[in-house]
Amino acid sequence: MVGDLIKSFEQELSNKYFKFVILFFTGSLLLIIFKGVVYQPYIYNELPKIPYWFLNGTESINAIIFAGTTFIMIKKIKIKKSRFILFLSPLVFDVYLIHDNNYMRSLIWEKIFDNKNHFNSSFLLFRSLLEPLVVFSICILLAFFRGQISSFIAKMKKVSLPQISASDKQTFFAKIEDASFVESVSNLQQQFGANDTLEVVLQTNQKLTEKGLKADYVVKKVIRHIKASKQIEFDFD
Repeated sequence: MVGDLIKSFEQELSNKYFKFVILFFTGSLLLIIFKGVVYQPYIYNELPKIPYWFLNGTESINAIIFAGTTFIMIKKIKIKKSRFILFLSPLVFDVYLIHDNNYMRSLIWEKIFDNKNHFNSSFLLFRSLLEPLVVFSICILLAFFRGQISSFIAKMKKVSLPQISASDKQTFFAKIEDASFVESVSNLQQQFGANDTLEVVLQTNQKLTEKGLKADYVVKKVIRHIKASKQIEFDFD
């Protein structure tokens, strides 16, 4: 919902009301610093508890304000193409899936880092900066090696097949992931020639590279295999 609102009012928030974005970002950041450096370590038991919905937790109002304003500010920054960013960007969603689930969340934050027993520590701010960085770095490595292993397995299963031509006469290379069709070709149960026609379920994957937008094509399922017509030879002798 917050993302949809930001998208709907992106131009206004990035230009006309950007000064308010900076103001809310600064206030939210100061609240986070106050909580970590002053409130939790020193005056937690002396002042009334801050409502959980306001400042504590990833679902609090302050967290939403900080995340939203940070996103808008970073989006205004014009970043040149970077190999480091191109390397990280495909792995970030894997990082989310690896660490932010019911099992891993309790394992990381409660058992490994034991944050409950360091809630009032004077090192809370330092821990809140270092711990996510450690988790992110480890998850990036896991996601990278998972991708390498998946690519290696895919290459092991890959069968050398002719080019596949689309109905609009565009020619491209496509990876066939229909296991039954690949197995039948490998076992010579059916032959797939260069002029054969396949009716398939085709998946197109687009990604941004240093050379621009690149598309990969994957055949998820072969619906029908139409053999090419053979040329008939006539004997005129």
